[in-house]
Amino acid sequence: MKFYTCITIIILNSFTLLSFAQDQEIDSLKTVIETLKDDSTKVNTLNDLSSLLFTTQPDLSIMYALEAMELGEQIRFYKGVALALKYMGLGYYTK
Repeated sequence: MKFYTCITIIILNSFTLLSFAQDQEIDSLKTVIETLKDDSTKVNTLNDLSSLLFTTQPDLSIMYALEAMELGEQIRFYKGVALALKYMGLGYYTK
């Protein structure tokens, strides 16, 4: 019985660590976005951020996807536009 209790505690702790790591990644992507110029790298970074947020914060995910879509259309980066539409749809689906 102690074995199962220990395994359960280890599993629950690992979920906490994964959540903390994801929060750090979100914060770092937000910081990077502010420094990037308007090009495909920024579109990809906005899409990465949107993909991390659509399950937990769908409104923010939609906002970043919309920004990625608009910038992608402006610079004619259509792969980025397609990904932005995907994450926007997932955000609305989760909402």
